[in-house]
Amino acid sequence: MNYLLHSQFNDALYLPAMQVGYANYANKTYLEKLPKPLSVSDFNIFNEKSNMVHHPYALYSAGLINNLRNPKSCLVTNPVNFNRSLILGDSAGYQVGKGLLKITDQVISDIFYFLSNYCHFAMTLDVPMFACRETKLVDYPTPNSCLNATLYNLDRFLELQEDNFPFLNIIQGWNKSDSDYWYHKVKKYPFFGYAINCENLKVWDLIWRLLLLIRDGYFEKKASWFHLLGLGNLKAAAIVNITFQLVKGMVSPCVFNMSYDSSTPFLMAGRYMRYNKNPVISNNRLALPLSRVDESWLGNNEPFPEGYSYIGRHVNKSDVFNTTSKNYRNLSHLLLVNHNLETQVKAISEVNKLILKPNTESGLPSWLLRVKDALIYVFEPFNVEKCITRLNEPRVKLALNKYLK
Repeated sequence: MNYLLHSQFNDALYLPAMQVGYANYANKTYLEKLPKPLSVSDFNIFNEKSNMVHHPYALYSAGLINNLRNPKSCLVTNPVNFNRSLILGDSAGYQVGKGLLKITDQVISDIFYFLSNYCHFAMTLDVPMFACRETKLVDYPTPNSCLNATLYNLDRFLELQEDNFPFLNIIQGWNKSDSDYWYHKVKKYPFFGYAINCENLKVWDLIWRLLLLIRDGYFEKKASWFHLLGLGNLKAAAIVNITFQLVKGMVSPCVFNMSYDSSTPFLMAGRYMRYNKNPVISNNRLALPLSRVDESWLGNNEPFPEGYSYIGRHVNKSDVFNTTSKNYRNLSHLLLVNHNLETQVKAISEVNKLILKPNTESGLPSWLLRVKDALIYVFEPFNVEKCITRLNEPRVKLALNKYLK
């Protein structure tokens, strides 16, 4: 087992949801013609010697892999410094829920093989509740059918489990009632940690879920992990980090960590040719604004507009939009992704520090500080039943009635 899973992180961890385009193309030989001083190895976020962003943490989905038993070599399946990196495997539940992947026993076995051989820890294979809204999926007509299919998958994972690989049980649900029911059905499975779907998730719901796990004695062990699916904005980063600090103190000596993921840096660059502007972190706004590459960049030797990243400080507009290069779209994608990724990682790091400062020194929005104060109030008793009582106070419910996404 990777030693990092049993290491106590200082902050909640952001895991970029690595997309196949970046993972496959970031070590291509045509990048040897990069504008100076960039080099091929700099694009590898797992490379601790990279001049660009070094962030050796990522999420990668089995749903992106064609051959799960023998996947194509890429940044994730063959990373440098594997033992000093942390890769969370996604089990392809999204693809199942969208009807892009049909579950069979062989598929379950193949997914299990990939996750346990190419990742450090991974999510179990669930059937997300949104699958019953996909009219073409006759196998999952109701939320209960999604749950029953998930329970079958969990049983299969337990049968395949030999080396106690660290899996995260997933909690689905559109509301508290759904999530509570799902949780009570899956909590009997003895996995390493939990992951939770963040669609429609409010801060109150997150705290309720964590307190329920504490009350059930789930963290009375050496180490555990809690992951939030599809979350990466600065508001959420701040809230998750203060939550992490409070829960970490309450469940000690368990080595407890929290993480969250998003594919935003990759999707914005690849699908929309959008790049992050410098982050806005002030007492009235918390954001990573976006702008778009357009045809005016062609042949334009003006510097990249944003200097918050290594890419931004070392390339021109024409480097990003250069149609004379056979592979310019791939190169543009890589440049923009790396810029977006570094910008997001650095902005999250800054927000993580600010949310832990005294309110008068943080410079953060007042509504966010009210959420922080409510969270501190809830966890202050250090007794789970008293914490739950405080969580249900009307003024606390009002303060925590904020969506994380």
